[in-house]
Amino acid sequence: MCPGVDFPSGDWNNTRQVVPRVLDSCSSTVIGAAGVAIDPAPTPGGRPGLAKLISALPVLADPFSGGTVKQISLRFLAGRFANGLPRELVEEHYERYAVPTAGKVYWDGVLSGGAGPITWNSTVRPPLLLIAGGLDRSADPGMTKAIYEKQRQATSPTGFRLFAERSH
Repeated sequence: MCPGVDFPSGDWNNTRQVVPRVLDSCSSTVIGAAGVAIDPAPTPGGRPGLAKLISALPVLADPFSGGTVKQISLRFLAGRFANGLPRELVEEHYERYAVPTAGKVYWDGVLSGGAGPITWNSTVRPPLLLIAGGLDRSADPGMTKAIYEKQRQATSPTGFRLFAERSH
């Protein structure tokens, strides 16, 4: 669809990992008017903190997981991703939103340092809004803020919004 972007095949649960790169690579192709990155994955310039590394442990603790499909446990989801959700809703959300994920997605992020090269001072990138949850134990709000600081170098509008009482 866009030159230079390898979209993940079949694993759209992790597309936030490629949003900044898609915006950078597709900016000359009209596919939308703006981008929104909600709790983004690490990119160059937005180093993952301890919280992100802990959230990736079920995959990264297994050195052979790059060629497998992993499923997050209900307990891990409740503690790391749905920690701001009322307890009575966690199981329902687990059944609805927790999908098997290719371990390769995580390993590609670790080995390549993020989503790939990004032209921070782009003159053609569409407007971008980065959103963080203050209670997020997966995508640390500080990492999202660091990505925002890098993305602000572009000439188009760049915004950051922190929802203090929201988790992932």
